Amino acid sequence: MISLAIDTSNSSGSIALMKNRELVFSSFFNIKITHSETLMPEIDRALSLCNVDTSDLDAILIAIGPGSFTGLRIGLATAKGISFAHKLPLIPISSLKIVAMNYYKCGKDILVMQDAKMKEVYLAVYSSNLDEIVAPCCISPDDVVKFIEKPTIAVGTGVNPYRKFISDNPNIEINDLEDKNLAKAESMFSVTQIENIHPSFDFDFNSQLEPYYIRKSQAEVNRTQS
Repeated sequence: MISLAIDTSNSSGSIALMKNRELVFSSFFNIKITHSETLMPEIDRALSLCNVDTSDLDAILIAIGPGSFTGLRIGLATAKGISFAHKLPLIPISSLKIVAMNYYKCGKDILVMQDAKMKEVYLAVYSSNLDEIVAPCCISPDDVVKFIEKPTIAVGTGVNPYRKFISDNPNIEINDLEDKNLAKAESMFSVTQIENIHPSFDFDFNSQLEPYYIRKSQAEVNRTQS
């Protein structure tokens, strides 16, 4: 079983390759150039280094959002292209759950705050076992504390920019380990294992799969207001 994981949900990106339940390649890149420039070369590098061809793959895991509108489109389009070429199942996974995976089994609820720009955050709350407590949503940072009622650890790229909105809440422990705030593609392998996901190729499902945006893009907002 060989699986490829792709995350382009943020300005940073990552890919990973799992071969027979062993992580054989992991790459994280935050180099301020577009995913269209980095993604395919990095996938090619991973496959080449691991002596794997796209035809050898058994599944593709993709961070489906919420996150960067452009990044999500690029990642999903790439995943779909490989999937259709080789009839591979696509496994969409919430980009917020990928971050929560960094604190799986921590003994507390996990508040994921990803910076959504425009003075908003993408938010979700998970149990220590990754059960969804609060579904992904897009809110103002000053509304975050309304979702917290018991000991919780706050993680994600929105924690530091909006720290002042949560730092006074006694139920919230703020993660200060920067690498634990990042979504990393290899975490998706753990999610599929925990949730026992074993899909088969489904042409209709793959065709209809769309990025999980949650909110309208700024361009759509501008059109509505004009």
